[in-house]
Amino acid sequence: MFTFQKPSLTGASCQAYFFTWAQLSEMCSALLTALFGHSTPAQAVGETNCDSWSLKLLETPLSREALEVIFTALQADDYERDVNDFGEYPVWELSQSLGRKLVSPMLPFVVEASHAADDGVWFTGNKAMYAVTVIRQRQEGRNNELYYSTFLIAQDRLPEPSEAACEAYLRKVICDFLQTEAGKRAYEDTCEDFNWGDVETEIPDEFFSAYGVTHCSTGSDADKFLCCGTTGILVNQDELLGQCICDEEAANG
Repeated sequence: MFTFQKPSLTGASCQAYFFTWAQLSEMCSALLTALFGHSTPAQAVGETNCDSWSLKLLETPLSREALEVIFTALQADDYERDVNDFGEYPVWELSQSLGRKLVSPMLPFVVEASHAADDGVWFTGNKAMYAVTVIRQRQEGRNNELYYSTFLIAQDRLPEPSEAACEAYLRKVICDFLQTEAGKRAYEDTCEDFNWGDVETEIPDEFFSAYGVTHCSTGSDADKFLCCGTTGILVNQDELLGQCICDEEAANG
């Protein structure tokens, strides 16, 4: 993985990641298998004399129901639905745009496009990120424990970032998640004790991605792509984050 940076420090940057055809086929097969719960091998192939590519199903075609599962999971737009809808005919192929959406959550930046080459596919983005380290402090008597989380926020989401702005934006993402059905289940599963530690395990990457946020599994992940600014915020590890649910219930009640 590498980053192309334009001369201007405030200008947009371009990020890229390359998969060989074999690597991309293996990843897409694993993702489709996880999505459907049974073996779904696929092969990524390039189109002749152009930079586009598609996914070929190798063993069995997709049913209408399975195709709808993909459309829903990848939030397909009307164009993608039309391109991938073969009517009554079996679906043996998924378009480049759906393949890109399938792979995008696996990459530590916001993917804008994909380009086929002779030996594989480039996935590219063009937005620089602000790196935000959340220092999660837990203090019990004389014991003081520190945990660290790293998030990347797309530059266009915070034009003039500050510690306060970064913290407020992350809190908004968390609050919005807790008001979804998945978030309410997570809130109940934690016995209404949803805290910063649960943010690490309960909020899926694709939810963060919709807000232009990448959640890094380790602090070192941030070194893989360009950060146009860095900041750190200190929070209480055990802070209860479900107040927005209580506020919603009170408003509806």
